[in-house]
Amino acid sequence: MSILKFFFLGSFKVQYAGVDITESLRTRKERAILAYLVMEAQRVHPRETIAEFFWPDRPENQARMNLRQAML
Repeated sequence: MSILKFFFLGSFKVQYAGVDITESLRTRKERAILAYLVMEAQRVHPRETIAEFFWPDRPENQARMNLRQAML
């Protein structure tokens, strides 16, 4: 079984099956979204809530588009 590991303290790092896949997360925002979802995995997060949380200064449609792009 492959193991997914997250390292949030010090340098941000993600490993899958012992291979560093951190670079597949292109931006700091993508890394922040992943860290948030991992740390808050015990509950469901509507897309609207995540978009508003990470892009509070953007109109809702722009924030949702930004989230969509970050999740590609």
